[in-house]
Amino acid sequence: MSTPRSQENRQTSFGLTNARAKRLRADMPATEKKFWNELRAMQGVEGKFRRQAPIGPYAVDFVHHGAKLAIELDGPHHESDEARAFDRKKDDWLKAEGFTVLRFDNSEVWDETDRVLEQVRCAIGGDAPSPLTPLPRGERGSEGGAIS
Repeated sequence: MSTPRSQENRQTSFGLTNARAKRLRADMPATEKKFWNELRAMQGVEGKFRRQAPIGPYAVDFVHHGAKLAIELDGPHHESDEARAFDRKKDDWLKAEGFTVLRFDNSEVWDETDRVLEQVRCAIGGDAPSPLTPLPRGERGSEGGAIS
């Protein structure tokens, strides 16, 4: 007879431990901390966000389970070909599970906070995106933007 694992060390079916997700939350970069505070302060949004939440084999930066919305913030470490391939695989998996995925460059969170939050609000409310919505990563050159 096996003893139950503690809540902190319980693994998801894909092996991502709650303890690892907890460490990710504790070690959030400054951009993620800023964005988390902005999400928590959003008015008129039903449901709640979670940060560094395990979903299947991945941890997503932010998730709104009620809207099936995953939000990823991309810093410089996402610029390599290997990181881009991993991000595509992660996005494809999340989309196959019914999630909408929004990706923002860190600079967008700092420089265009209102536009980023508007896109999040639209994704939750099902409204049409703003005409300011940037092109997806593969079509935007070196500029930042969202992928949905």
